[in-house]
Amino acid sequence: MNVSKTNDLVSIIIPVYNSEDTICQCIESVLRQTYLHKEIIVIDDGSTDKTAEKIKKYNNIIIKTITHTGNPASVRNSGIKISTGKYISFIDADDFWNNNVLEKMIEKILSEKDSSAVYGDLIYIGGKMNGISVHQARTPHSGKIFDNLLKINFIPMHPCIIKKEIINKIEGFDEDPCLSVSEDYDFWLRISYSGKILYCPDAVGYYRIKESSRFNKTKLSDRNKSTLKVIKKINRIYSIDNASINKKMAVICITIAKNSFAEKNFYDLFIYSIYGAYYLLKYFIKRK
Repeated sequence: MNVSKTNDLVSIIIPVYNSEDTICQCIESVLRQTYLHKEIIVIDDGSTDKTAEKIKKYNNIIIKTITHTGNPASVRNSGIKISTGKYISFIDADDFWNNNVLEKMIEKILSEKDSSAVYGDLIYIGGKMNGISVHQARTPHSGKIFDNLLKINFIPMHPCIIKKEIINKIEGFDEDPCLSVSEDYDFWLRISYSGKILYCPDAVGYYRIKESSRFNKTKLSDRNKSTLKVIKKINRIYSIDNASINKKMAVICITIAKNSFAEKNFYDLFIYSIYGAYYLLKYFIKRK
């Protein structure tokens, strides 16, 4: 498919908070995209450094710049609401893309018109994972991937494009603070349940690992509790309750119990050991 024959608009949503050192590189990587039909929406989540000043120099290029404070789900939803593109894409202010990311993803999504979204590859910058692709540890899948995704989240939040009609259909990101640090996983599971998500390895983005990030500051047990809430929610809304989902919940509960032991939280160790045994029993029953 020749992407030069389409003028479908892509809305790129960039949440930013105190990112004065990286926001320019992020915006410029979007501006340099070989796919020209795009709008950039920058959402300042209450920055107190020079971020707003850095953004001002792009005011004649950026279509929309707004201020909205809240959790990441709420901030992204605010950008989706004011977007006008047929497709939605996300990138955080610390990160950046290769120049042909949008072109490659548009080409991919047009190749299978019944697809809901496309995601690319992501390379870590900094820390122990420097230079490593997220998909070296988590195998990517393409097509009807719900069952694969239920086992482990292998889709990064960028680079990606999603049809806006699909996002509207699932009502965007869940803003429940109880799903904190797992709202992306919940988002992808709901999209993948009834639609096709395609993998595009030629679309490459870069993700800076920061020790101060919300994810890195969250305890392992709390991360897994958030993931468990997502799986319970998916099980509830789609009435799945099969062997696979019970196995997933058993594994998460046992992992939380292990984390709790390491954190010397013996109450959670006891509770989640019981939950783990319960879901493991359900798994064996459903497997028969």
